[in-house]
Amino acid sequence: MVLLAALACAGSGGSSESPPQVLQAGMPAFSPPGGTYASAQQVTVASATPGATVRCTVDGSAPTAASPACTSLEVAETTTVRAVSIAPGYTDSGVASATYTIAAAAPIAAAPTFSPPGGTYASAQQVTVSSATAGATVRCTLDGTPPTAATPACASPVNIPATATLRAIATADGFAPSAAASATYTIETPAPVEASPPTFSPPGGTYTSAQQVTVSSATAGATVRCTLDGTPPTAATPACASPVNIPATATLRAIATADGFAPSAAASATYTIEAAVPAASAPTFSPPGGTYASAQQVTVSSATPGATVRCTLDGTLPTAASAACASPVTIQATATLRAIATADGFAPSAVRAATYTIQASPPTDPTLAQKLQALASKRQLLAHQSVGNNILYGNGTGGLDGLLDANPGSGVTIAYHPASAAAVPVGAVADTAIGVNGQPVGKVLDFDAQVRTRFGGALDYFGFKFCFTDIWTAQDVSDTWAQYQATMDALEAAYPGKIIYWTVPLMPDVTDIDGNTQREALSNHIREKYGGTGRVFDLAYHESHDAQGNPFTLGGVPALAHDWSADGGHDAHLNAAGATMVATRWVEFMYRVATGAAP
Repeated sequence: MVLLAALACAGSGGSSESPPQVLQAGMPAFSPPGGTYASAQQVTVASATPGATVRCTVDGSAPTAASPACTSLEVAETTTVRAVSIAPGYTDSGVASATYTIAAAAPIAAAPTFSPPGGTYASAQQVTVSSATAGATVRCTLDGTPPTAATPACASPVNIPATATLRAIATADGFAPSAAASATYTIETPAPVEASPPTFSPPGGTYTSAQQVTVSSATAGATVRCTLDGTPPTAATPACASPVNIPATATLRAIATADGFAPSAAASATYTIEAAVPAASAPTFSPPGGTYASAQQVTVSSATPGATVRCTLDGTLPTAASAACASPVTIQATATLRAIATADGFAPSAVRAATYTIQASPPTDPTLAQKLQALASKRQLLAHQSVGNNILYGNGTGGLDGLLDANPGSGVTIAYHPASAAAVPVGAVADTAIGVNGQPVGKVLDFDAQVRTRFGGALDYFGFKFCFTDIWTAQDVSDTWAQYQATMDALEAAYPGKIIYWTVPLMPDVTDIDGNTQREALSNHIREKYGGTGRVFDLAYHESHDAQGNPFTLGGVPALAHDWSADGGHDAHLNAAGATMVATRWVEFMYRVATGAAP
């Protein structure tokens, strides 16, 4: 109303002042803008005018101050959104609109596949190109250009006669064109196979008369081409005569040619034509070849006066360049002696050979007494507890003590609890107690002290054995093995070749299968690490084989055979027979260690 009054005054010639300006609210803006989309859109509607309220309609009507306010709305189907901005102190904006067309995207046709696939081939390929999309048309190019929906359809199949890259797309009604696919076909035609090289009959060599040589190839239908003038034959060389006459020394060269084949490699044969001369008499051997119990002195001779006899013993054939035979030739081991005779004015003789088999009498296995005597110059330590007493002194009878009684004068004795190396005579086994049963780590440490301090490393051999009571659990094994290998490795380094390793004694009772399992675990560690030294006395192995040599197990685990148990099935101490068996095996073992004899 104020605005209208002011205008009336101005029209009647009154005041010339301008009426007040009233601004219009800014037009609403849409984000994203109207357009065609493949999915529902979240549309934001806003005005740049401060404090403005945007009001919208989606039903085709014009928005007013009474229309719903809007700042964001979801457009899930094709819709025209109309909006007006209304703000205090501003006139309403004009109506803005945006149309959103929601059109689902068309599916894409399946990309083409090639059969056979791209790769390297020895001949032209017939390639089938297809798409998994029903009714699709596959379109191909071979000229390096990418295929399009306007590219002609592929041939069926596509012929690939030479190396090329085949590109293809698939098109189909209701589908967008597929992604392009390609496959490269490398066509490598193999080089023709060579004809078989010629062969010569008779072969090249030295002859006493002209030779008629047949030259042939194994390739059917081949033509063999020859030269005798030193030039290499070619496909243009005339075919060989059949046969080729070689009246004088010459080299015959030849190749083979055949349709569908490359020319063969060149072959050659040299024919030396020499007037015949008499051959020297072939050598003879005295004594003749045969089987002998000792080395032989062989005289090799020829009946040709002035002939030199030449010999080989290394398997090669003797020639005129071979060394003259020794006189006589010494044959110390089984060998074949070959010889020829050469002489001025004579051709070399035929080769003669004689085989001499030398079979020395096998060594006699030493007796137990002899093995004990071999140990009479050695001093050794056995540190132990109860089962060790059985091994040394038996059980009433037997053991090492019993062996020494049965072999008087062997030179081996037992030194009971010597205080130092000086108290151990030559040929003695030092018998010492070690540690406390049930404390295997302590026994290892005690052994280290005995070797280093008590005996000063002065004996020839040092060994100790655990007791069956030392090992019961996996923890016993892990703790003991850690200390054992550290200590024994250090002793081996300090006293190389002197340390004797013993496996762990076993129990004979079926109630102690778990304990025997752990004892064998520690024994296996010892065997695996130190077996290569040749100084592991496998007590557990000997205990777990009965008097007939059969393995003895309980619950599938090695155990002390009842033949050796002090009470026949429960006591892990050895009876007299068991003590004697182990003592005997130990003497045999130490004999091998001391002498290096084969097991």
